[in-house]
Amino acid sequence: MKILVFLIICWCFEYVAPISVNNGGYEDMYIVIKDNNEDSDILLERIQKIFTDASKLLFTATKNYLYFGKIKVIIPKTWQEKEKYKNAMIPSDIKQIIIIDNTKQNEIGTPRVYGVKACGTGGSYMYLHSEKFILKTGQTSWGRHDNVIVHEFGHLRYGLYDEYPIFSNSSQFYQHDGEWKPTRCTGEIEGKIGIGKYCTESHACDYKNTRKILDGKCNFCPNQNQNEEASLMGYQWIHAVRLFCQYHLGHVRLKCVL
Repeated sequence: MKILVFLIICWCFEYVAPISVNNGGYEDMYIVIKDNNEDSDILLERIQKIFTDASKLLFTATKNYLYFGKIKVIIPKTWQEKEKYKNAMIPSDIKQIIIIDNTKQNEIGTPRVYGVKACGTGGSYMYLHSEKFILKTGQTSWGRHDNVIVHEFGHLRYGLYDEYPIFSNSSQFYQHDGEWKPTRCTGEIEGKIGIGKYCTESHACDYKNTRKILDGKCNFCPNQNQNEEASLMGYQWIHAVRLFCQYHLGHVRLKCVL
């Protein structure tokens, strides 16, 4: 059985090694709770539950190969001291950390390292909103907690790209077997094509007519309930999705991104 260990520590300064892998378990991972979060045992309990669930999903998504082994949670200096907290030396330049923030400007995401042009380099940090994500129970606006964490970890650690088109209508659809097909991974993801956010039915989105370019407002809306399990980098909000696309986690790629 894989065990996820959490340590709650306070700020100090010294060198800390980057994230490492020990027998399949990621170690030296840091979650930093920013000062704008109130002292809360509930927040700590939610972090532990969410990342424990995400660890199980990551183990499944990587074909029983990787999981979160040891995570250290850094609490604000302003929080009340407790016997269960431990002091630790933390550098100011640790990389690939997970930040728990409570500001109103942002919500969730993993900014990439500036200038990265290729998959496999990884991001700088993962940003999670405490109220809108960590403390929210049940389904979030971005999907289940474990799915979202593993999706964002794909950006953070592996440098994986999102597997849905975000730039233009021309990248959302392609021609295949006499039809316009939505760009997705995998092709077994079912859904509907229509206008706007909710894919309202329209003649302008006649995907069976390849002699005509689809309207720029046409969109693909995947069904929430389906059996396809991939991919976490494309449709992490679908409950059944629990795997990465196979080409991301082949033998060669894994050697590069551990």
